[in-house]
Amino acid sequence: MFIIKCVIMERYRIKTLKEMKKEFGKDWRRHTGFNSRGMMDYLLGQPLTKEQTRSLLTTDYAHIENDNGENSIDFWIICKDSVTKVKRRVSYEKSI
Repeated sequence: MFIIKCVIMERYRIKTLKEMKKEFGKDWRRHTGFNSRGMMDYLLGQPLTKEQTRSLLTTDYAHIENDNGENSIDFWIICKDSVTKVKRRVSYEKSI
C-alpha cells in the first residue's frame, strides 16, 4: 500500500526595493525600520529560512544574522511589513 503525503510550505522573502518604494513611498526605510545608511540593503529580495519564518509568524519579527561583515552588528531585525509571501511550494512524499 502506498501513502502519499502532501506537504505545503508557506515561504516568505524580504520585499525588493521596488516593492518597498511602492508600498511605503520614498521614506520606506523609516516605515520599515531598515537601516538608514543602507547597511541592510543586501537583504532586499532574500528568502527567509524556516526558523526565521517561524519567528516572523509567531512574533511579527525575524532575526537575521548579519553576513555582510562591513560593521560590528551581529544581526538585523526584520518586521512583518518588510516581507511578502512567496507562492506555496508543494512537495509530495511517497512511502510504502
